[in-house]
Amino acid sequence: MKQKFFCCLLFFFLVTITSSASVLINEMMVKNVSSHLNEDFNYEGWVELYNSGAESVDLSSCFFSDNANDLEKWQNGLGTLTLAPGAFTVFYFDELDMNNHASFKLDADGGVLILSDSNGKELDRVAYQTSYRNASYGRITDGGSEFGYFITPTMEASNSGSKLATKQTTAPQFSVKGGFYSSNQTVSILSGNASAKVYYTSDGREPSATTGTLYTSPIQLTKSTPLRAVAIADGEIKSTVTTATYFIGIDTIPTTIPVVSLVTDPDLLYGDQNGIITVGTNGLTVPTQCSSQDRTANYMQEWDRPCNFEFFDENGLGQLNQEVKIGVFGACSRTKAIKSLTVKANKIYGNNKLKYPIFKEKPNIKIKSVVLRNSGNDFGRMLFRDGYLQTLSASNMDVDHQAYQPAVIFVNGEYYALFGIRERTNKDFLYSNYALDEEEFCIQGPPADDESDDCDNYQDVVNLSSSADLNSSDGFGKIDELIDVDEFLNYLTAEIYIYNRDWSSGNIKAWKRNASGKWRWILYDTDMSCSLYEENMNSDGFSNVSKNEVIASFLKNDEMKRRLATKFVYHTGTTFTPARSSHILDSMVNNIKEEAVYFNNYLNQIGKNEVSSWDNELEKVRNFIAAREEFVHQNVATNLELGTPLPLRICSNVKGATYLLNDLELIDVDDFISKYYTGSQLKLIPNAPDGYKFKEWKVCKQNNLINTGDSWKYYYQTTAVDANWKSASFDDAAWTSAVSPLGTGLSYYIKSTLSEGTDSGTNPGGGGFDWGGGSWGGGGTTSSITTAYFRKSFNISNLSSMGTLHFTMHVNDGAVVYVNGKEIYRFNMPEGIPTDTTNAIKDMSSYAVLSFDVDKSCLQEGANMVSVELHNTKSASTGGFGGFPGMGGGTTFVFDLTMSEENSQFKEMNTLTNSTYSAAYNEALVLKAMFEKDENWNPSELKLYLNEIAIANNQYVDEYGKSKDWIEIYNGGSSSVDLGGMFLSDKRGNLKKYEIPTGNSAKTIVPAKGYIIFWADEDTLSERAPMHTNFALSKTNAQTISLSRMYNGELQVIDSIRYQIHPEGSTYARFSYEGNGNWLVTSWATFAAKNQYSESTVGESIVSSDMIGVRIYPNPVSDYLWFDFPCTEKSSVVVSDYMGRKLIESQISSGEGISVKELQSGVYFVVLTTPNGGQSRMKVVKR
Repeated sequence: MKQKFFCCLLFFFLVTITSSASVLINEMMVKNVSSHLNEDFNYEGWVELYNSGAESVDLSSCFFSDNANDLEKWQNGLGTLTLAPGAFTVFYFDELDMNNHASFKLDADGGVLILSDSNGKELDRVAYQTSYRNASYGRITDGGSEFGYFITPTMEASNSGSKLATKQTTAPQFSVKGGFYSSNQTVSILSGNASAKVYYTSDGREPSATTGTLYTSPIQLTKSTPLRAVAIADGEIKSTVTTATYFIGIDTIPTTIPVVSLVTDPDLLYGDQNGIITVGTNGLTVPTQCSSQDRTANYMQEWDRPCNFEFFDENGLGQLNQEVKIGVFGACSRTKAIKSLTVKANKIYGNNKLKYPIFKEKPNIKIKSVVLRNSGNDFGRMLFRDGYLQTLSASNMDVDHQAYQPAVIFVNGEYYALFGIRERTNKDFLYSNYALDEEEFCIQGPPADDESDDCDNYQDVVNLSSSADLNSSDGFGKIDELIDVDEFLNYLTAEIYIYNRDWSSGNIKAWKRNASGKWRWILYDTDMSCSLYEENMNSDGFSNVSKNEVIASFLKNDEMKRRLATKFVYHTGTTFTPARSSHILDSMVNNIKEEAVYFNNYLNQIGKNEVSSWDNELEKVRNFIAAREEFVHQNVATNLELGTPLPLRICSNVKGATYLLNDLELIDVDDFISKYYTGSQLKLIPNAPDGYKFKEWKVCKQNNLINTGDSWKYYYQTTAVDANWKSASFDDAAWTSAVSPLGTGLSYYIKSTLSEGTDSGTNPGGGGFDWGGGSWGGGGTTSSITTAYFRKSFNISNLSSMGTLHFTMHVNDGAVVYVNGKEIYRFNMPEGIPTDTTNAIKDMSSYAVLSFDVDKSCLQEGANMVSVELHNTKSASTGGFGGFPGMGGGTTFVFDLTMSEENSQFKEMNTLTNSTYSAAYNEALVLKAMFEKDENWNPSELKLYLNEIAIANNQYVDEYGKSKDWIEIYNGGSSSVDLGGMFLSDKRGNLKKYEIPTGNSAKTIVPAKGYIIFWADEDTLSERAPMHTNFALSKTNAQTISLSRMYNGELQVIDSIRYQIHPEGSTYARFSYEGNGNWLVTSWATFAAKNQYSESTVGESIVSSDMIGVRIYPNPVSDYLWFDFPCTEKSSVVVSDYMGRKLIESQISSGEGISVKELQSGVYFVVLTTPNGGQSRMKVVKR
């Protein structure tokens, strides 16, 4: 049992020695921050043994432990070890579990360390209290019984005569805070100990009497400077190091986003022997696949170095300043010119968390470590490819992923990089996102990944994947028992859509809780996606799936295929639409644009950029996401053995309607456009917006004025075009005719190749896409033509009845569109009247997908003409990568255009009055849900629901970093609602107990289909309102939580629920918005998100029962197991193990529980028997 003491520092400590053994624990340093480097060039906690006897002692089989109940926790890994009389030997406690490196760490808060022999005999036991930075604790005389702290550690040397400390010196303070200043600064150093001397440095080195400058007068700062100071007094342990960075006159460096300042000894970064980001002289081999000229390098080492970490928010305000340890992060990305760095908070350095909401996407998580990432393979290119793709995917799907926060990084006051701050995908990720400690879960990762485990229970997944009956009647049920199917399929959808080439055979991690739960996959390292190094627009993402036999095997199951196909239909019409993906990309670009331009120029200056323009690269990603849908659907159809994908559009006559697709996905966009597979069953259930009710389905066909596949006239010549070419009266008889899509270079997409001759240049494929990538056509041409011209006529017979025109256009590179000679749209083109030599602004390797609307005023009754001119960039588009099939160098053009009109775009075929649409899909359709006013609807009725309650929150933190209990409210309506003026209460007799303040709508509005959190922490500080209630949630007595409002002068209860007591990490949550809500205890929280982890979805539920309405919860269980059953008399409960041994027997009434605290972790059977013979049997997991 770990023993802890008060934090006062005593001069001597009496330590119990269990025998007269001669080998003793003689000295230890728990907080070895920067004192001693071990043989692996790392700073780790260490323990020194000393042989005080007259004879040598064999320690070959000795054990160390920090737990008296587990003396054999770690065995000496050195093999033969004999300690001579008077000799010393050292062990490191760093979790490496090899040689003289133990499998566990010493506790910075204090504990006990036990040394024992192979017979279980204790040789020595030392209880130690809270440790201090770089201070050792040991026997005052070698082998003696009295202990103290040494000012100067004596590793592998005699302790006798060492100078002892009585206390630690108070750390100095700076008179001026670190931060951003436009002028020079004068900084004084204030000491809390008048007798102490203060030493400081201004280059990042840790100050000491030998490395620092003695402080005597205020310091004048005329440039950006990292100041570090330490106080040293006789007879005292040296103070901790005070650090602050002063940015002076850096106006030329954009810092409108957060700034991270790292301060550390330059030798620990750049030194040949100890430097972690240099080639150096102590390196490991650089893998040949990393394409680096370095054969060995320090940066390949897994070294950690002490470093001060400061975090300034986007307003330049300092939010964090603490010591951490940093190391180089990544695999081959370590070879990049500027290295990614891990930042790890640790109790050794003072604080084991970064207590600030660094990630705006996840403001309520606890953070132990982060990565300052150089974007991996995307370094020197788009700069945030992985950050964007994960953000885009996770914004509309349940998938574990790394949050992203861009930041400007400085090292020792010097500009370092624009990086993304990211979550790590190791144990800290699961602590942050699920509040799990490392003994509660297992992460299955790639073999070479040192941040994951080799999970024994993952073998269940492997065994199932190789079973012959995977597609049997219960095959899906078996899969569903082991893995979180919905999350897994979301994960697959994202990886396949973005075509991540560096995924299934390497960057793949899955995790699960040890005692229960299902396997979930973590989306990470998506930077080698979206045609990073070569064009992959039409590449089959399922080819990457096939590289992983386990994942590929699950797609042999028919139900898994059906669900995955539905995922692609849904996400291509929601998550990955051009409008949505561009909106998210633009918001991220606008956030970092100034910093990205600066960093791109910086890389160009030092010769380390990998592309000429970062924004050209991001346009390539934008175009990939927008255009990828066409090819993905064909890949899905081929690999899942489905019919041809045909257009599917779902819309309504009113805004706010939603549709349940195939009982799986809720479509919540007003105009859903995707594709569906012929022969597959399509099921849609409409949900009316507030104030409406369903009337009928109108089954329609799309009715375009211009379609893909129509014939266009084009001019593609070296001679200039006639100035009147865009006029409707121009004679284009001499121009060439061809069907769209037209172009040169992208043979996998175009149907007709532009030709300088007089023939049509139509591809030999007869109009089909070349799904294999296409090697015919020679790729791009070598023509010097930079402009192509297109014309198409169409007729208007009833102009007065027409509405807005809708255009969709595919184009490479720039375009200007005219209707009847009038310009209506321009893309990627400079201002002014273009000529045949005008160049597009940005180059692109594929093509853009553009949608725009135009007023009908450009039209005329009768004949009309749409004219388009395409322009290449000055360098000539290359189609991306010369030398790849169908992607040769030279000029590339892509053009296709469709046009519809809002009042005639749908041609009605049929009307269906059944609200559920269910039919096999056999032709391209537009399904329009028609709603009518609901005369029974009361606008005063609110669809507000108490949704989830946490009375033992150990996972999420409020805006002040506190883990308080919380109440979640869900708005099920189609309009946002301001909760200001409403009431929350935990007392039925006082429904107005907490009034949600008005006038703070930015915080109190809950959006349609959205969530809002109130912290039930009894916080009465007015400045913390309105999100903190004046009452707390009882953890021992169930209370009734109510949401109320005043309406027409009367108090109206909107919703109320009496919560059930639940263990730490669980919540009490609603799983239905009908009837009583089907409230259940969850296995973990779904904070501000859809509830989905009831105990029955993670653990196993009722195995057999002849009674209705029985609930035994929670499952998994940690302390109390509760029972609800339809019987008024006391009933029998028996808990037994797998051997049938009865461990607990009790008589209980419905609503009561039994304690299972004394049970060991494992699986047990619970049998509930009522007096009338009714029985329920359940398997439960004890955590």
